[in-house]
Amino acid sequence: MKQKLLVLLSILLIYSCKEVNLSHLNVDKDKLIFESEGGTSSFLITSNTSWNIKNDNQSWYHLNIIKEKDYNAKVEVIVNAVNDTIARAGRLSIVSDGKLCNLAIIQNRKEPPPKPYIPVFLVSKEEHSQTIQIDIDEEFTTSLPESAKEYVDLIEVKKASITLKFKANKGKKYRTFRLALNDKNNKLLQTIELRQSWRSVEQGEILIEEIFFTGNIIPNGKRSDSSDGDQYFIFRNNSDRDLYLDKLGVAISKYDSQADPYGYYAIPPLKDSICINTIYQFPGSGREYPIKAGESKLVAIEAQNFKEGNAKGFDLSNADFEFFDPENDGAEKDNPRVKNMLTWLFTDDSPRYLHDRGYKSYAVVTLPDDLTPENYINDNRWDINEVFIYFGKPYPNGVFPASNAFLIPNEWIIDGVNCAVFFDLSTLAFNPKIDAGYASVDEENPGDSYSQERYGKAVKRKSLPNGKLQDTNNSLNDFEHNAIPSKRDY
Repeated sequence: MKQKLLVLLSILLIYSCKEVNLSHLNVDKDKLIFESEGGTSSFLITSNTSWNIKNDNQSWYHLNIIKEKDYNAKVEVIVNAVNDTIARAGRLSIVSDGKLCNLAIIQNRKEPPPKPYIPVFLVSKEEHSQTIQIDIDEEFTTSLPESAKEYVDLIEVKKASITLKFKANKGKKYRTFRLALNDKNNKLLQTIELRQSWRSVEQGEILIEEIFFTGNIIPNGKRSDSSDGDQYFIFRNNSDRDLYLDKLGVAISKYDSQADPYGYYAIPPLKDSICINTIYQFPGSGREYPIKAGESKLVAIEAQNFKEGNAKGFDLSNADFEFFDPENDGAEKDNPRVKNMLTWLFTDDSPRYLHDRGYKSYAVVTLPDDLTPENYINDNRWDINEVFIYFGKPYPNGVFPASNAFLIPNEWIIDGVNCAVFFDLSTLAFNPKIDAGYASVDEENPGDSYSQERYGKAVKRKSLPNGKLQDTNNSLNDFEHNAIPSKRDY
């Protein structure tokens, strides 16, 4: 028995020695990484049998194989410099007796040189002279490009300043040009860019601070006084400079943000404009109605004292402006002490009052100086087909040409606020570039159009710690919903 065990052990030892002599292949790395400048790096191959290397036939790298003892080797990978901004990758396959090892060759892209800093100076649209302060502590020279000479003159060049005289920009686009500032040897010191605005107020400088559209409930009844005009906007100058309201427009959306199950009109989505059917305009010739930095202005639908007929109503008789239309056949009351908004665009579909459930959306817009209502109607009509949706499905024969639908480009919009109700929410009236959310007064019983829960509530923009209004172009975040109106005094 002992002799048999010795024989078995001898056999096992013989097979163990044979296992040691089986072929093996090892590569000490799985990748080599090079910077854009290129260079040389290496990896080691250890093996007890012959092997070969297969590449992917790319010409930006090559190999130098240094044989060592037995079948071992050191392999140098030499990579050329990369001259563009695209990274490169290659692969080597080391093959031996059915065994395979792969190694990646990676070269990082050449980083593009940083763009030189070019200060941008925004100047106003009006005809004026302006001195631009330059952060250069030596004498320099400059000249206007030919494209700018039509509307600007170079008045004076001094150490650390340039004085220019601009003609009024009455177009619909910014005028932009660059000046190269050179030293006495004509070596470039700095480039600056000047942009003459085409608008008196830049985007985000004047914001819709508050909208009160629900009205106040009349005691002993279900009706509110919203249909009497007890509604208002508050606009705030959210910039650090004094501005003017003159000629700015207040636009009202053509379409609701709600999908009424009993029927509504579906329209294609818009990306670069909004659809409206009403525009009121602030009066003035350009510098008659200032709004100081941080100041707010009250614009009432009707500037009346609604407390006289409703103890819960608001006194709006001291508003800064009102939406009085003298052509409304006496349906509105005019407050002669309050300046009237101008009715710039009013159609058969235009509302006389704000939608008291908050289905309409509102925007503050710049109207180009040379634009008339007639030209606007001719050039900005939205010729589409409306599709009538009835209980969630297109209604047979329910496709109609849209009427009184007009577009305003995103570039004209200073601020826009979607208003909507979560119940039966459809496509928001304004595109996400203008407002990605919506401001809302949600009632407890949204299905009941006579619910009194919504009355006496407003939507109010939130304030930041620095006193500015929050403006992220998302009214779900920017506004307090179901807020207490600023004009409530009880």
